[in-house]
Amino acid sequence: GCEPPPPPPPPPPRGPRFARGDCNGDGEAAGMADAVTLLAYNFLGGRLPECMAACDANGDAATGGTADAVHILAWRFLGGPPPAEPFPACGLGSLPMDASFGCERAQEGCR
Repeated sequence: GCEPPPPPPPPPPRGPRFARGDCNGDGEAAGMADAVTLLAYNFLGGRLPECMAACDANGDAATGGTADAVHILAWRFLGGPPPAEPFPACGLGSLPMDASFGCERAQEGCR
């Protein structure tokens, strides 16, 4: 018999390029300042990061607590797992929530 053709592959990721963990957009992904930027935004009324997808360091589709900052610091200082892709180089987000978190424009070091 005839088998149906396989489904088409999913569309490639789209949107601005970013490095996951570079929450403050300074071009250094997963630094101490990135964790501080996210904590300041979440708990002290700090400025909204331009690329919230980059702030989702652990890739769990949430940025509102302490988990992403802890993930960055654990990787940086304790040998914990690295941030989710795209990391350490710039790339396009591939996680489902990346598009809804958004990046208004490519991060400074990713243009």
